[in-house]
Amino acid sequence: MIIQEHDGGWLLFRQTDHALLSGAFARAWGNSLFPALERRDELLIAAARHDDGWADWELAPTLRPDGEPVDFIRIPVSEHVPLYRRGIDLVESEDAYGGLIASLHGERLYTRPFHPGMDPRIDHLKGGDRALADGYVAHERARQDRLLERSGASRGTADEAWRLLQVWDRLSLLVCMSPLRQGARQLMPAVATTRGDVQIEARATDDGDLICDPYPFATEPASFDVAAVRTTQRSWGSEAAYRGDFRDADRHILAFRCRPLS
Repeated sequence: MIIQEHDGGWLLFRQTDHALLSGAFARAWGNSLFPALERRDELLIAAARHDDGWADWELAPTLRPDGEPVDFIRIPVSEHVPLYRRGIDLVESEDAYGGLIASLHGERLYTRPFHPGMDPRIDHLKGGDRALADGYVAHERARQDRLLERSGASRGTADEAWRLLQVWDRLSLLVCMSPLRQGARQLMPAVATTRGDVQIEARATDDGDLICDPYPFATEPASFDVAAVRTTQRSWGSEAAYRGDFRDADRHILAFRCRPLS
C-alpha cells in the first residue's frame, strides 16, 4: 500500500496498481536518446508485475497503532520478506528473465541504498529480522544464478534492466506518494543512453504534469493514469472498519502527463 494525503483523507494506491504504472512507463519508453529495450516483452512482465506478491495482503490491509494505514515503508520485515518472495515466484512462473529482474529488484531493496548516501536496509536490521533478511537475500541470489542460466541472459544485460526498473518504479512512487504540484521532484537512478549514463530529473508542475529532463518516452507528451482508493478520513478505530471503508470507498483515477522540459 502506498498512501498519499488528500483532502483530509488518503489516496490509497495498491502496490499492484503502482506496478502497472511502472509497466506503462516501460511500454512508453524509448527515443533517439534512450535506446529500445533489450528483451522488451520479458522486461515488461517484470515492470508490471514486480509487486504482485502484495495482492493477498492488500485484500486485508492493516493499521498502525495510531489508526492510520500501514504503508509499504512501515510493513514489518516478517511480512515483507514472504510477500516479496511470493511475488518473485509469480513473475518467474510466467517468464524466467522477468523473474530474474524481479528478483534483482526484490533482493536489492535490502542490499543496495535506496538513495545515494543511505545505508542498505539490511544494515539496520537486528536479531530475527536480520536472520530473515539474510536468508531471503541468499535465496534470491541463488535464484538469480539459476535464472541467468535458464534465461540465457548476461549479467550486464540483467543489471541494466534492473536499473531501468528502478527508474520506472521511482517515477511511479513519485506519482503515488506526492501530489503532483510544484515542489514534488526526484532525481532518478542513472541509466544508459546513446550519450552515456544519465539521470532523469522528474518534477511536477502546478497543472499536474510531470516534467522529465532528459525526456525518455517515445511520444511528447505521454499520458498515463493510475488507480487509487479515496477515503475521507485519516484514521480508524479498528481494522474491520478500515477494511470496510477501503472496500466501499470511491475509486479514483489519477491521470497525468509526462512532458519534456520546454
